[in-house]
Amino acid sequence: MQPDDPQHTEPPSPRTRHHYELAHMALRQVAFQSPYEFFGIMVSPQRQAFLEDLWQQIRANCDADGEPDFGPANLQIHPQRLGDYMTLLIQMPPAHHVPEAHLICVVLAVPLEEIPQQPSDPRVHYFTLEKGAQSPMLCAWDGEDHLNYGDFPGMDTQAFLDEVVERL
Repeated sequence: MQPDDPQHTEPPSPRTRHHYELAHMALRQVAFQSPYEFFGIMVSPQRQAFLEDLWQQIRANCDADGEPDFGPANLQIHPQRLGDYMTLLIQMPPAHHVPEAHLICVVLAVPLEEIPQQPSDPRVHYFTLEKGAQSPMLCAWDGEDHLNYGDFPGMDTQAFLDEVVERL
């Protein structure tokens, strides 16, 4: 699975904030504020309804910029396990502008066997592979702090996940 090649897609005109708001703000805020609920809904049959509701909120805030060229149905979400942690790999629609995200990896840093007990204050890691000026950039969010780890060699999803594991 590879993100769409950003070199072969036309950017929307005019530029809107929808892509950035979804990847960097809305999904991240829900993941950090309610991690158990976020992971639960993202692996449930209610995921699409949740994403549609979130999308309507984003549209209410961003449509003044113009119409988006994608919607929540264009997200590809792959729940998986990284080490002993539950993870969501989210493939975004094509990123046209710096710093829109190609990929997101959200990690619930609670050992899988402890999730049913829902330990208080679970740690969540939120990584992004973003469109950079010259090449993709590996970044992360630590609460409200955006961390930039620099250039990333290409758009390989497995290499991105391997790097996430190294940084956990």
